[in-house]
Amino acid sequence: MRGNLGRLVTLVRTEGVRETLHRLAFRFFHVHSFAVMRLELSDALPEARIPPGIEVREVRPEELAGLRAGRTDLPEYFYREESGKLDRCWVGVKEGRLGFISWVSYRGSSGFVRLKPGEVEIDYTHCLPDLRGQRLTTNAYLVMAHALFREGRTVAYGVPHAKNLPIIKSFLASGFAQVGLIRRWGLLTWPRTPVEYSGVVLRERPRA
Repeated sequence: MRGNLGRLVTLVRTEGVRETLHRLAFRFFHVHSFAVMRLELSDALPEARIPPGIEVREVRPEELAGLRAGRTDLPEYFYREESGKLDRCWVGVKEGRLGFISWVSYRGSSGFVRLKPGEVEIDYTHCLPDLRGQRLTTNAYLVMAHALFREGRTVAYGVPHAKNLPIIKSFLASGFAQVGLIRRWGLLTWPRTPVEYSGVVLRERPRA
């Protein structure tokens, strides 16, 4: 409950009341599908190729706060730690200016996937328009995957909305495979969540 309230407050602050109400209506009055993406972490993953002039790195809360200071153009994805269940954060910075963010959870930030020890969920990725079109998200996922693997993590999940094709393509391009599909209407989901996907290696194209 505290996490949902924090997210709602952040959404109102960054997007405004009208947009917040629009999103709530969109969530509770439509059936939504989410593609469950899974990546086995290993040293066989391709090396990341970050676009020139951009640095992708993990940041601590105080450094993230400094990068956000004075900014009024950042959407609520850049403040998702206020919603809880998020443990780490990677950012993309160009000329000292924050333009990309992605979060990692050890507890399952979406609530859709049951994580076993050593497994993580990558969530709430967002790239500002001026950094798009350079495959930054794909390569940032590889940076994160290599760092997590070196620490002993074994599997990474992502659960993007099935209509978020750019993010799904980035997951696929960095080596993830779709292993499931979860549907949600309001507070109801099917299959019942959280779902355990450990051991599933089925590789398939995302389904609408």
